[in-house]
Order: sequence, then C-alpha cells, then structure tokens
Amino acid sequence: RVVRPLKAGAMDTIDIKFDQDITVAPTVTAASTTAISGTLSAVTKAAGSNSNFYVIYTADAAADYTGTIPISVTGAENADGLAQLAKSYSVAMDNLAPQLISFSTGTRVGKGGFVTFTAVFNEKLGTAPKITTTAGGVDPKVDLVTGVSMTLSADGLTATYGYEYKDTGNDAVH
Repeated sequence: RVVRPLKAGAMDTIDIKFDQDITVAPTVTAASTTAISGTLSAVTKAAGSNSNFYVIYTADAAADYTGTIPISVTGAENADGLAQLAKSYSVAMDNLAPQLISFSTGTRVGKGGFVTFTAVFNEKLGTAPKITTTAGGVDPKVDLVTGVSMTLSADGLTATYGYEYKDTGNDAVH
C-alpha cells in the first residue's frame, strides 16, 4: 500500500483479505461527492487464492481535493452463503502544491564573496525551482540572475543555488 498521500493521477492498490474462501466477490465502492473523485478498478481475485482480492484506486487528475476518501467493502459471501462483515478503508489524497518550509542564506556578502541560497520543501519536487536575485533598486551594477534553475537534491526536498557577488561598481557589501 502507498503510505503517503496520493497526488492526482496516482494509484493505490487496496488489498482485501478474508479468513476463509469467498465464493461471491465483494463489492467495493468509494465515497462520491463533488469534492472527491477517482476511479476503482473491477474487483480482482488474487492469483492462487479464493480469499484474497484487490482493487486499484486511481486519483482523478482533475481533482483539487485534499483529505481522505472512504472506501467500503461489502457483499462478500463464503460457500455457505454467509455474508462477511463490511469493512471500511480510506485512501489519503494530497492535491496541494509543495510548500516552502524554509529559505536561508548568509545575511551579507562582500564583493567577490559567495553565498548559497537553500530552499527546503515539505514534499518532493518534480523539477527544480527557479531563482531571481534583485538589488532592491540600490545598485544597477550588481550581477543579478533571473529565472535560473536551482540545483535539486536527490530526494527532491531541497534546492540550492550558489551566488557569487560580482559588483562592477565600488560598493563593498550588499
């Protein structure tokens, strides 16, 4: 099972296990409201078993819902025609954009000095963010960068950019 919340378009396999052979497969349904969307595959019997089944939930790519989605399993029967107790599951959805947790750098850098900007996010980024530096209207001779990609860490949670202060004027510190 996926343990982290799903993003839109992601899938989660829901395993359904009974303690005895089942002759009538269960019915699996997901809560359906305008805020919650996605699809469930057909109930499938696990290979070589009469007591294990699964469905695959696919999060709706257009969904903007963040929270849990209730899943119900009902209607399974054993060989004696006895219905199994209903079960409830939930799938977590996360359609929020990654959030910046912290942004750090040195406080001041002198001419010819080097500083590293570090941005830390709450979840993995798919692409490196871009950085733009400004001189705050103080000095047009400062070597600025505009829309330059930061370096993304292997885990996708941290982005860094090394900046060298190249002032072509006579200012000493910014």
